[in-house]
Amino acid sequence: MGAELEVLASTAATTLIGLMATDAWQQARSTINRVWRKSRPEQADRVNADLDEAQLTVTQARRNDDDALEAAVLAEWQSRMLRLALTDSAVRADLKAAVRQLEALARKTAPGSVSMQADARDHARIYQSAQDMVINE
Repeated sequence: MGAELEVLASTAATTLIGLMATDAWQQARSTINRVWRKSRPEQADRVNADLDEAQLTVTQARRNDDDALEAAVLAEWQSRMLRLALTDSAVRADLKAAVRQLEALARKTAPGSVSMQADARDHARIYQSAQDMVINE
């Protein structure tokens, strides 16, 4: 059972952290907060605030290409998810259901493939981007 719980906690945390920089973040946070509110209602408000803080940290880490900081946040949430999963079988079932919801959100927000084509003539310039673009001329 230990390995199964570790996988559940890891999957929950990894998927949650992955959603922190997406438009689905609010839904993801609500999904996890519902599990906490049901199993440990006295901690739910604190967990919600901690999730918001983690989201800001992950967003900053990604902006600064700080993989170590993001990994630290991931490790923290893996530990918290594992402690939650150890509570009892009902909580584990709720967490498994939440992970399924998070994974569905992740699939919806996953970037699709982008195909671009351009044809420049003479002295034309073409700028294409599938993400952010900064042009300093």
